[in-house]
This record gives sequence, structure tokens and C-alpha cells, in this order.
Amino acid sequence: MTIYAFPPIITCILLFIIGIVVLRNNRYSVVNRVFTLFCFSLSGWLFGYSLMYLSPDKTQAMFWARVGFSFIVFIPIFAYHFISRLLNRSNKELLTLLYSLSGPAVLLGWTKYIYKEIGDYFWGYYPIAGKLYFLFLLSFSVLFSYGLVLLYLGLRRSYRANNILLTQQLKCVFVAFLFGTTGIVDYVVKYEVAIYPFGYISALIFISLIAYAIIKYRFMNVKVVIANISIFIFVYALVLGIPFELGYKYGHWKTSLWTMLLLASGGPFLFMYLQRRAENVILQEEKRIQGLLTKASYGMRTLRNLSKLLDLTIDILAKNLGLENAAIFLVEPDNVTYSIRSFWPSKDNSIAIHEGHKGDKSPASVNVSAYKIGARIEKADPLVRFLHEKQHPVLLEEVKLAQDTNKGDKRLLETIRKMTDLKASAVVPIFIEDYLQGFIVLGARKEKRTYSLELVNVLAALGNQAGLAIENCNYIFSEAKRLEAEGLKERMSSLDHMAASMAHEIDNPMHIIRQSLTFTQFMIANDTRVNLAPEIKADITESLSRSINAGERVSAMVKAILDYAKMGTGQLKPVVIKEALDGFLQLISPQIKEEGIDLTIEVEENLPMVLGDRIQFEEIFMNFVRNSMHAVKLKEKKSISLKMFRKGYSTVRIECSDNGYGIDKSFLDSMFLSSTTTKGSSEGTGLGLYRVRKIVDKFNGKVWGESEGKDKGARLIVEFPVYDGDKIAQMDKKN
Repeated sequence: MTIYAFPPIITCILLFIIGIVVLRNNRYSVVNRVFTLFCFSLSGWLFGYSLMYLSPDKTQAMFWARVGFSFIVFIPIFAYHFISRLLNRSNKELLTLLYSLSGPAVLLGWTKYIYKEIGDYFWGYYPIAGKLYFLFLLSFSVLFSYGLVLLYLGLRRSYRANNILLTQQLKCVFVAFLFGTTGIVDYVVKYEVAIYPFGYISALIFISLIAYAIIKYRFMNVKVVIANISIFIFVYALVLGIPFELGYKYGHWKTSLWTMLLLASGGPFLFMYLQRRAENVILQEEKRIQGLLTKASYGMRTLRNLSKLLDLTIDILAKNLGLENAAIFLVEPDNVTYSIRSFWPSKDNSIAIHEGHKGDKSPASVNVSAYKIGARIEKADPLVRFLHEKQHPVLLEEVKLAQDTNKGDKRLLETIRKMTDLKASAVVPIFIEDYLQGFIVLGARKEKRTYSLELVNVLAALGNQAGLAIENCNYIFSEAKRLEAEGLKERMSSLDHMAASMAHEIDNPMHIIRQSLTFTQFMIANDTRVNLAPEIKADITESLSRSINAGERVSAMVKAILDYAKMGTGQLKPVVIKEALDGFLQLISPQIKEEGIDLTIEVEENLPMVLGDRIQFEEIFMNFVRNSMHAVKLKEKKSISLKMFRKGYSTVRIECSDNGYGIDKSFLDSMFLSSTTTKGSSEGTGLGLYRVRKIVDKFNGKVWGESEGKDKGARLIVEFPVYDGDKIAQMDKKN
């Protein structure tokens, strides 16, 4: 029995466990399955050699040496197969040849041509190479070297393609294979060179690094890998070195064995402690960035303005992560599309900001064709569906690796294409419970930095906090609009009451004035006591007539104001629109004359009645004409036309046209929405046309606007179904 048998036994068990862990991580991946076979072949080699060390004689030692060689045959084959799958290379012919030769090689291993005899060294029995062993050594070296060349070429391609995650993964695997070449010492010993065969240590570090790259590839960092190698060597040397010193130098083998067991139990904890300290030092900057993003995510909810929240979020992410580009998409009110609401431009400007953007960003551009305010992505897009399904940040390289494993999955391929179009290295979803409110597109990080697992988790938390903050901003905005609308409604109601009161106060004395003037006129014309020259008497009578007529006009205007202030009954009943027009003209005519506007009225004879409310029809006329009056106020020649005519059999149409400043075509679809106005913030509330739409909807009509563009005037149109007995006529089918 020799103490030197225990390190290979421990390594054998560890390699077997690593293979199982990698397979369980993704048993559907060909890369993972081949790597597990690779681990099993190394584990089988060490199992045979460990029993060889423990053998009581050379005959039994030779048997276990040949068992170990049966597994060694597959080590270079599985290594090459693993590299080819990792690089997504298809070389079935070579692999078929290698696997077909493995059987004869195993049989040859049980002859003296591979191991001719067993040598006896201070660490125990060890085989000596036979005449044909060099053939195996040559094929092993060729395959291993070829694999290194393929890894190097693949590393260069991924670097040039700016495939950061794959580059980091291949770097780690390449470093592992380079370190694995130190295991060549085991082959030198077979030619009777008395060097302790420490190849099992190289194999353990080599396999551990590759497993790390497969399972944890998202946070691959070559500096961390090298640090972990150094720490592992230090800890392993400590665990094995002290017992070897006790056993070999002083002959205390039992004490050495117990010391090894004691150190081996504490070795993993020491390794994890040193590893954590090393990573904290190397990844100090990354951890600082993660800390800043975490703080920023919890500070988001203090913001109340959505535009500022989105711009600040993009600014924090872009500057702290060193991004080349970034954008935030939010769902539109139609709930079928997502549009860009804020983005981070790169230095290479090529696409201008969408001209329809009304935010406070200065004109800039980015090198991403999809990045412009208003750019949209459909809700049915594969990327959006993928985010819905995963509900976690998506990395482009993860999707690519998944697509390599599932080549027939078109959804993954379309997701890759969309992320490539967006220059997205990562996409962070913004969820409110199970509702995808939007997502953050993050481009490549500068200095070839990657998105680590820890960083992805921080970004996931940031996305959740952003969802709450956006919901908060939307709620505050909607509440502000509601309170504003209620305040405006209350103010308008107050003005209506005030107008009605003033109208009464004006009409009462006006009634007395008219009566007095009428009495005076009667007395002058009929009282014999009035002795005036006929011409003077005629002038006074004419003057009194004009005053009486003016008073009657004032009374008519007061009545119209009172009717308008009542805002109608809201009940639908047959209405003669011409009467509503006459009432409206009583109100608006003085202002039309004062502002020098040429108002043309065209009303078709014998228009049929429509179902509605007369006062609310007046309100429609009022809002239409007042909008046109605002549109023409800067024109030298101000012209407004109001037309009413029957269209087809079942429709009455009203058109209000002007020669004013016109309406932008992009604005036509939204001009009848709440709080939408073409006027300045101090001139309009945006509720006038919204009120018109509400009335028209109630009257079963339809309303829209038309314009050829800026300075080409506009036309506001409303249509109502003709009232036909007790039924509302249907709209003309031709409309």
C-alpha cells in the first residue's frame, strides 16, 4: 500500500462528479454529453492507475495498467470531439475514423507492444512503454495539437466577429488545454524517466476549467481563470505536499495518511475563501458597477416624470456599463406595438432622430437603423414572445448557443436576427406582474467586457424596479389629467352659471330700456302736446327705432347665451339643425365682424331632421368655428366657410373649412383625443374637439378632420344619420 495512490483516487472521483454535474446542467446539449464522456475517460484512466499503485505484485499492476490504458485510448478522441462541437464544426469522417480505430487500439493495449513490463518506483508500480507505444503517443500529440490550433482559430474568428461571450468561453477552454499539456509528463515516465507522474493534477485543473467555461461561461474572465488555477495549485500542493513530506522524509505513513484526510476536508473551504478574495480584487470594478445599478434601481421610484425617468435610466446604464448603444421600448396605447421612448446614441452618428419626436432630446443619431423615436416592434415579434416566455434578461450569446443545440427552432433564429438588427447584446424585460410593459435593449460593452451572471441578476432587478417606476409615473400623470379635467369642468360650470346670471342682469334693465324707448316713440308720434318740426320729429322717431332694434338684438343674444349655458338636456330628440345654426350665429356674429372674418354660410334647403340636442349642436358649431377663427387670425384675408347638406339618402353632413395654418397629417388621427391641441399651451386646453367627439358619438355620428398640410387650411367634418320616424337611418353604405 502506498500513500501515492490516494491523490489519483480522489481526483478520479472528482472528475466523475464534474462529468455528472455538467451533464445534468444540460443533458440535451451535444457539447455537454461529449464533455461528460471526456470526464469519464479520464476518471477511468485514474481508476485503473490508482489500483495499479495499490497492487501487491507486478502481474496485478500490469492488469490495472492495461485497464487504465483502455480508457486512455478515448481521451484524445473525446477531446477532439468536444472541441469540434464547441466550435460547431462538422467533421464526421474524421470522427468516424477515430472511433473505428479505438477498438483495435484497446485490444492492442492488452499486448506487450503497448506496455512491455511494470517498473517499480518510489511512488509505486508504473508501466514501461512497448515497441508500438510511440504510435499512440504520436496520435495523441497530433490530435491534442490539432485541437489547440482549432481553438486558436475559433478564438480569432469570434474576436473579429465581436462575439464577446464566445470569445471569453474559448479563451478559458484554450487556457485549460494549454495547461493540460503539462500532463505530458506521464508519457515521459513510461520511457523510464523517474519523474513523479502528476498528470492527474493537470487533468483535474484542466477539466475543472472547461466545466467552469461550460456552466458559468457568462462570467468568464481570463484573469479570474488564471487566479483560480494558481489558487488551486497552491491548495492542492498544500494538501498533498505536507503529507508527502511526512511520509517520504520521515517515514510516518500513517500520520501522513491522516494528515492528508484532514487537509483534504479543509482544502475546499480554503480554496473557496481564497477564490472569493481573488475575485473580489479582480472584479472590484464590476462589483462597484453592480452596486451603483442596484442603488439606481431603488431610486427610480422617486421620479414622477416618465420622460425624465426613461432618459435617466438609459444614461445610467450606458455610462456605467460602457455601452455602445441602448434603448428603451414601451408598449403603446394600442397594446399591440412597442415603440422607442429613449435611446443612447453611439459616437458614429448615422441615423437622425425621428422628426416626429416632441421630447427634449437634441437631434442626434446612432449607428442602429432601428433606433429612432417612434420606431416600433410588433407585440407578435419573436423577440417579444421570447421575453414573455423567459421573463428574465436575454443574452444574444445564450440564444445563439441554444440555436446551435436546436437548429430546427425558427423562433430562436428569428430572435437572433431581431437582436442583431437592434445591435442588442442583452435585452432586459420590464414586467408588471405578468404584463410585459416594455424592455431595455443593451448593446455591446466597451473594452470587450461581458454580461456576468451577477450583472444579469442586477439588470433583472433593475427591470422590475423600472416597471414599478413607470407604472408610478403613468398613475401620477393620469391623476393629474383627471384632476385637471375635473377642475376645468368645474370652472366651465362656474362660468356657465356666471354667464346665466349676467345674462339675467343685462336682460332685465334692457327690457325696461326697450319699454321706455317704445313709450317715448309712441308719445312723440301721437301726443298732441309734443310740438316739434316734422323733420326733427322724423329724425327722433328713426333714432328711437334703431335703439329699440338694437335692444331687441341684445335680448336675442342674451337668450342665446342662456340657452348655451344650459348645455342642453342630453336627451335625444328630433332637431332641425338650421335652428341650431341660427342660435349659434346670434352668439358668434359680433366677434366675426370684429375680427374681420369673411364667414360664408351655405345651407341646403329642406334638410331633414336629425336625432340629437339643439344646444349641443350649437356647441359643435361653436367649437368648429372658434378653431377656424384661431387658425386664420394671422392671415391677411380671413375666410371661413360653413356648409350643411344632405349626403346620400341617410346622412346630413356639416363642413367647416378655413384658409388658416392647416394641420399636420400626423396630427389628424389624434386631434379629437383628450388634451390634444394645435394651439399654444396658454391658448387651448385640447378639450373642445374632444367634447365634439363625445357629442357626435352620443348622436350616432362620426367626425374627422382633413388638411393638405401646413398653411393649406383645414376642414372639420361631421356627419349624422337622418331621423326617420322612430328610427335612426343607417349611414349611407357608400361612406
